[in-house]
Amino acid sequence: MKAKIFIFNGTPNSINIIDPSSIMFDGKSRKYISMNEKVVTKIPSNFILNVNCEMENAEPINGIPTIKIKIVSIDELPVGYDYYIVSAPYLAAAKSRGKDTSNLLTIGEPVYSSDGLLRPIGAAELQRN
Repeated sequence: MKAKIFIFNGTPNSINIIDPSSIMFDGKSRKYISMNEKVVTKIPSNFILNVNCEMENAEPINGIPTIKIKIVSIDELPVGYDYYIVSAPYLAAAKSRGKDTSNLLTIGEPVYSSDGLLRPIGAAELQRN
């Protein structure tokens, strides 16, 4: 028997993993669409893992203002979990600080409703980083 794997969701929203058999790629919208919106796994948000940044003005380009963003700190991962679902900015900040990211996951391909409104309803998978 496999041991239970504990996943921490450090994003602000619950994450719905959509039934792969209901997903098709729509070439017109270039998006993955779910035909029945069947959720196979729902991962509730635990609490948000933050990246603390400072912004400073940088040299304009052709008169267009630019900024530089400096990462000040990132929240520590809570203990007791095997994997952590994080935002793309958190992942980038962790990598830039030399952290081990082998247990960090991000959302894979987003999946949208088939009602013509293209509402995001979940993800096809989680992405290992």
